[in-house]
Amino acid sequence: MCHSDHNPGRRGSRLADGRAHAHDHHTWSRRDFLANVGLTAGAGTIALSGLPVRSFARTSMLQELASVETDRVLVILQLSGGNDGLNTVVPYRNDLYFNGRPSLAIQNSLAISDDYGLHPDMQGLASMFAEGNMGIVHTVGYPEADLSHFRSTDIWMTAGDGTQVPDTGWAGRYLDSEFPEYGEAPTSYPLAVQLGGGAPLMFQGPASQMGMSVQSMALFDRLAATAELYSLEGLPSSRLGGEMAFLRSVANDSFFFAEAIQTASDAGTNQAEYTAPNPLAEQLSAVARLIRGGLGSRIYHVSLGGFDTHAGQANTHATLLRYVSEAVTSFMADLSADGWADRTLVMSFSEFGRRVGQNGSAGTDHGTAAPLFLFGPSVKGGLSGSEPDLANLVNGNLSFGTDFRSVYSTVLNTWFGLGAGTTAGILGASFPGLDLFESGVGTGIGDAPDIPGSVTLAQPYPNPARDYVDLSFSMAQSSQARLEVFDMLGRRVQLVDLGHRAAGSASIRLDTSSLTPGNYLTRITAGGRAATSSLIVSR
Repeated sequence: MCHSDHNPGRRGSRLADGRAHAHDHHTWSRRDFLANVGLTAGAGTIALSGLPVRSFARTSMLQELASVETDRVLVILQLSGGNDGLNTVVPYRNDLYFNGRPSLAIQNSLAISDDYGLHPDMQGLASMFAEGNMGIVHTVGYPEADLSHFRSTDIWMTAGDGTQVPDTGWAGRYLDSEFPEYGEAPTSYPLAVQLGGGAPLMFQGPASQMGMSVQSMALFDRLAATAELYSLEGLPSSRLGGEMAFLRSVANDSFFFAEAIQTASDAGTNQAEYTAPNPLAEQLSAVARLIRGGLGSRIYHVSLGGFDTHAGQANTHATLLRYVSEAVTSFMADLSADGWADRTLVMSFSEFGRRVGQNGSAGTDHGTAAPLFLFGPSVKGGLSGSEPDLANLVNGNLSFGTDFRSVYSTVLNTWFGLGAGTTAGILGASFPGLDLFESGVGTGIGDAPDIPGSVTLAQPYPNPARDYVDLSFSMAQSSQARLEVFDMLGRRVQLVDLGHRAAGSASIRLDTSSLTPGNYLTRITAGGRAATSSLIVSR
C-alpha cells in the first residue's frame, strides 16, 4: 500500500470505496494474520507463535531508572480497528450529532456532564468516572491523519509525525533510555509484556526488542502452568516424533522468560471477579496476576479488536464497549485490593475514530480524532481537551484538538518521572504537557547534569553472589556518595552511606546474606550522577 497519501478522504478508507476498501482490509488483515501465527522477525529475533526463539531481554538496566525510583506500571489498552468516539462519549445535546446519525445515534447515554454521556453499555466506567478515577481527553489525534489501519497504528506505536514512521516504538525507546545497555547482561524478567495481539513495533528499541509478546492467551496459560511453550507429551515414537521433540525442546529452552512468567503467575492471584466470556477481561486478569506476582515489567500492552464497524455497527459496538467497561472496572478493583491500583495507570488508544455521518450500511467509515481514556486513582478525573466541533468538519471528519504525543509526553514526564529533555529525545520533539494527573503524583526529577564519566561501577564479583559481593567504582571528583540496592519492583532494600569520598577508584564489600535469592540493581550515586549494575543473589 502506498504510504504517501495522507488525505483524510483517502480512497480505501470507506466501505463505499468497494474493491479499494477490500484491498485495504486484505493488506491489513494479512499483516495481522502473519503476526498472529508468529511469522514475525525483528532486530535479528525470530518469533515462533509470537514468542522469541532468541531471548529478547539481555540488559544491565536502568540508567534513567537510576535517577527515577519508581515501581509504577503502565497498561496500554489498544482498541483495534478505529473506535467510534462519538458513540462512546456521546454529545447528547448536539443536534448535528443526531442529524448525522439518524439510526445510529445513542438515545440513552449515561450522562457524565451537562453535554456528554457514555454509551449505555459502559455502566462500570460511568461509575469510575463519577468516582474521579477516569479521565477523558477529547479529540486526540495528529496532523494529516492517515486512514489506513496499519499505517495509522504504526504512527501511534512509534509516535511518528504522520509524514514518516520511525522503525522503533515510543515505548521501546523509553525502555531503551532506562535500560541503555540492553543486550550486554541478562535479566530474568521481560521489560514489557504484550498479550493477545500483535504489536511488536511498540516495544522495538534502537537495537533490539525491549519486551516479549504472547500472541494468544492459550499460549500464556501454557507458559504460566508449565513454563514451556510446547508439550513434549503424546508425540509419536518415531523418527518424526523424535525430531518434533527436539525442535520443541529447543524452543522451550530458548524462551528466556518462561520461568519468570510461571513464577509471577503462580505468586499472583486475582482479588476480583472477571466476567466471561470477555477476551479483554482474560488479558487484564493475567496482567493483574503478573503485577501482583512481582514480575517487574514496566509496561503491559493488551488489545481488543473488532472496532472497524463499517456495517451493522450498533450491536457490535455495544458488545465491545461492554467488554471494555467490564474488564477495566474488574482490573482496577482487582489491583485496589492491595494498593497496586495506586501504582498502575491504564491508557487507551485507537488508531483513529469514525466519520461523523453514518454510511448506507448502518455503520461508520474511517475517521480522524477520537477520545482517549486514562484510568486509575492517580488520574485527574473528568473531561479535558478540545470538544468535538461537529459544525466545522474537514472532509466529513473532526479536527483533532490534542496531539497524542502530548499525552505520551505527559505520561513519561509525570507518571514515570523522566526529565523534559529525556522525553523530548524519546518522542523526537517537545510536546506541551497536559493536566492529566492529580497534584502530587509527579515523580519528575529533571535531567541530570551532563558530567560524562563522573561515576563508574564495575560488574559485581562474584556474580551470582551468595553472602557477599565486592563492588568496585570510581569517581571523577570528590563528593558525598551512597550505595543502594533495589529489587525488581523498584523497592530499595539496602542503603549504605559511603561518606565523603575522594576522586579516584575504590571498592566496598556488600553483605548480601540477608537478601532473598533473585535479581537486584546496585547503584552508586555521587556528585549528582549515578552508575548501576545488575546483581544476582543465588544460594
